[in-house]
Amino acid sequence: MGACASKDKELKLSEPAKQHPRSRPTVKSSSGKVLGGGGESTENSKEAAARAAELRYQNHQDLKKNSQAKLKAMEKISKREKGLE
Repeated sequence: MGACASKDKELKLSEPAKQHPRSRPTVKSSSGKVLGGGGESTENSKEAAARAAELRYQNHQDLKKNSQAKLKAMEKISKREKGLE
């Protein structure tokens, strides 16, 4: 029966790992504070990454609009020079 008890312990230890493969165990200090940061830092980093992606997207859209406007202006100038407009 001793072997069964060790199998149960192994199953209990491996079950949380299967549920959350990337999670790390939390360590608490003697006062009960969570050491090494809590869940907030991951949420803040996700929010920061989302904001950065949004800024990159907006910058790309602005560059695209400016480029298209420049091409249209060059097209008009070219047509004027050729006497087509």
